[in-house]
Amino acid sequence: MPNPVSFQVFVEDGDAQPVPKAQIALRGPNETSHDIGTTDDAGRTSLVRLDPGTYQLTASDPSGRLQPETRAVELVGPPVTITVILGEPNQPFYRAGDTKVFFRSDEKSFLLIVRGDNAPGETERRVRARGLDVALLPTVTSSPTLAEGGAEEPRDVCFARVYLRQDETVGGSGNLMDALAGELRETNLRVIVALPVIRGDQPMRGLTNEAVVRFLDGVGDADVSRIGGTVGMKALRKLTYAGNGYLMARSGPPTYEVLAAVESLRGDNLVQYAESNVLVTLELDQYAPNDVLWPNMTHLPLIDCDDAWDFLDNISVNLRGGSPDITIAVFDPNGVAPNHPDLTANLTDGASKLVTSFNFNAMAAQTVAGLGGDHGTECAGIATAAFDNNQGIAGVAPNCHLIGARLPSPATGVEMADAFTWSAGFNPGSTDPNFPAVPARAADVISNSWGSTNTALSQALQDCFDFLTLRGRAGRGCVVTFSTGNLGYVQFSAVRTYAAYNRTIAVGASINVNPTNPVNSCQADQNGNTNNLAAVVDRRAYYSPWGPEMDIVAPSHTAYGLGPPPIGGCAGLVDPTTSSVRVGTGTLDGCAPAPACLDYDTSFGGTSHASPTIAGTAALMLSANPDLCWADVRTAMRTTAVQIDPAQTNAVGAWTDLDGDGVNEFSQWYGYGRVDVDQAVQNARQQGKPCYAPTFDPVGCVGCLVLTIVYTVVIAALAIVALFSKEVRCYIKQLGFRIRNCAAGNQDNCIRL
Repeated sequence: MPNPVSFQVFVEDGDAQPVPKAQIALRGPNETSHDIGTTDDAGRTSLVRLDPGTYQLTASDPSGRLQPETRAVELVGPPVTITVILGEPNQPFYRAGDTKVFFRSDEKSFLLIVRGDNAPGETERRVRARGLDVALLPTVTSSPTLAEGGAEEPRDVCFARVYLRQDETVGGSGNLMDALAGELRETNLRVIVALPVIRGDQPMRGLTNEAVVRFLDGVGDADVSRIGGTVGMKALRKLTYAGNGYLMARSGPPTYEVLAAVESLRGDNLVQYAESNVLVTLELDQYAPNDVLWPNMTHLPLIDCDDAWDFLDNISVNLRGGSPDITIAVFDPNGVAPNHPDLTANLTDGASKLVTSFNFNAMAAQTVAGLGGDHGTECAGIATAAFDNNQGIAGVAPNCHLIGARLPSPATGVEMADAFTWSAGFNPGSTDPNFPAVPARAADVISNSWGSTNTALSQALQDCFDFLTLRGRAGRGCVVTFSTGNLGYVQFSAVRTYAAYNRTIAVGASINVNPTNPVNSCQADQNGNTNNLAAVVDRRAYYSPWGPEMDIVAPSHTAYGLGPPPIGGCAGLVDPTTSSVRVGTGTLDGCAPAPACLDYDTSFGGTSHASPTIAGTAALMLSANPDLCWADVRTAMRTTAVQIDPAQTNAVGAWTDLDGDGVNEFSQWYGYGRVDVDQAVQNARQQGKPCYAPTFDPVGCVGCLVLTIVYTVVIAALAIVALFSKEVRCYIKQLGFRIRNCAAGNQDNCIRL
């Protein structure tokens, strides 16, 4: 019998506020009913265990203010949080995967996302020249928001909210939107026009005139064009990571009517899914204030990283610090410095560490001037800064290659998915003439120390993550890490959905060695206290969130300090860590003796520090055994992690038994524990070659010849019906598609006996 699946349900409304006392019911595969109970004041049910399978979930608001929602959910694999958003009658919503995301519209303003040199100044000047008011919104936010300021605002991107005159609405302002966008494009700026998607006090989102539509396998271009034409949409391009998926758009400026068009497409029986391509703001998971170094890297001995290097050295001297055949991609809204000596040093293969650093905001090679701040450079340093070069710091995987990528922010799901797919060595099908050629070395590990707060995970990004873990690394799958945010003592599951997805690794933070004790934290502990908190190594960092999707934690700074009264708020990092920053802008000399190189600073931390630590660990594990599947890497990390804080009795943080074997192996605070790099690497080496390699195997996809004969007969029997039924013609194409996959040894979408 399969093990039961642990899950909980989270319910919120269109203003991103939790819905207490929401009633939750499930109907099982055999029409059996399961009363899950009601949500608490935070909108959550308790953890429930049911057998794997597909269930119908219904969530309802007993007050009657919000409409009930019913949808299918599949329970499988590790613990999961199911998010349901309830809306008021006639409230607009967009689709993100299986979730309806209800929101407030605004007919009196529109959004401009402008990218290029001096984008903020040029945008504001041209909008005000037309007598309109404009507000410049943050392009990148930080978590948490500190009293002395937020994330550094880049000068080459602008997120503007343009307010219309009293007698104007967006429905009648299409010419104005087109004219403003045209003026800005004439100055070589790249422009996206969108409409406001307002969800309480969450960062602004933007509704574009685009949609991601995935058709059934076998649906051809002619049918795509016909179906899109029924709602006024045209196909712009294929999405190579989304099966038979297309990016489609309505002509002209955006309108809220695109929502109805998407719903209409979802009702077509040749469409697998359709969803709006929504712009979201990215959030960094660490604030870097403007404020030789091995002794500073105190987290590395704690996680036994140096012992892992010795273990690899015993295999081959060229593996000490990792294999140059393994590449880590670091994605960040700030970008990665292309000239930092610790990120460009030669590896044992004689080649530069840095494969490429690309700026997807400017659609050009990353320049120093085009960096949005230090955050991405700090993340890259923690993951893979060079060692044994008499300079600076050392990353977890110092002998592995690096890809840097600056993500635009705000960005659509398709923009992010294109960049991820590119890093893994695939052409995503972008039609932008400036989109880069695939890197010379594809990424094996993809590190992300950012998220998008309270953003439902789109189906396009789910398809992308599935593609990366199914197709990356020649079918073994890329390892994708995401930080869980610096949210404090809250559940991250519905807040940081990229980290919570079951094909990414969710990373939290624990306290590093020698913490300041006691500590005052601007974020309360589990008991609501902020002053004189105990700070002990290998305990939960006070900003690290929790959730049933947590995979693992890594050491980072202790807390965000409590600002002085009367203002209070968050006042910077307590016990920050050291990393690389933009060349010449740091306060630490990494080149003693002379000449000095102030390319480092002790100003980093958060779960931003923890995610590249885990990414570097994954790179070392793949260095020890490059044949591992991505899931094998995650499993090895989990099973070798150190079970810290074992006496914890908090109802959420306590160690519990997930699979019924009598062993308490999981904590919602720590996942499966604090990473032990040495044990994870040794475990990886001992696993042999467990991962399927996508080569032709007549047994792996059983009986291709028999399948071909059987389906030839079936197709012949259906041929006459197919003359009169477009749906049957499509089904025949799908059969052929799967038979071809089988014959090619592709076990995904391969029909099996």
